[in-house]
Amino acid sequence: MGTGTLFPISGLRVQAPCRPEDSGHAAAFFSFLRTFDQYIRVAISGVAFQNQLRKTLLTTPAFSSLADEYSKDATALVNTIKGTQDGLQKTDPIQAYSDGIRVIWLLITVISTAALASSCFTKASTLVQEHNTKRGFSSGRIGDAKTRGKS
Repeated sequence: MGTGTLFPISGLRVQAPCRPEDSGHAAAFFSFLRTFDQYIRVAISGVAFQNQLRKTLLTTPAFSSLADEYSKDATALVNTIKGTQDGLQKTDPIQAYSDGIRVIWLLITVISTAALASSCFTKASTLVQEHNTKRGFSSGRIGDAKTRGKS
């Protein structure tokens, strides 16, 4: 089971604690927060990766002078690794890249653990509510010229 089943459920779940007339606003705000959260996650994990990559590259003699450049552009490091012969010149940057990925994994694990712990404090709510709306037909057939424009 993947995360694909979680996203549609979240859009419905956010509407449960609010009044029925506010459900549209709640769904729109949820979509905004989900998109904003993605930007924040990419920024934070990118900074963590860059910092760890730089820190590890500074400890390697062959790459310490290029640590700032490669930490800002990891794609250049990957291309350098591809073009390097086997040996320490290749294993050191691979280890640095791996350490950067490891920091991202650790960060995501800590955040996920905090989210799991906070879910213990979630209140139960239901979507079973009377839906009060001002939309609808007052009388007559749909599309009848006499009833159009009347409310």
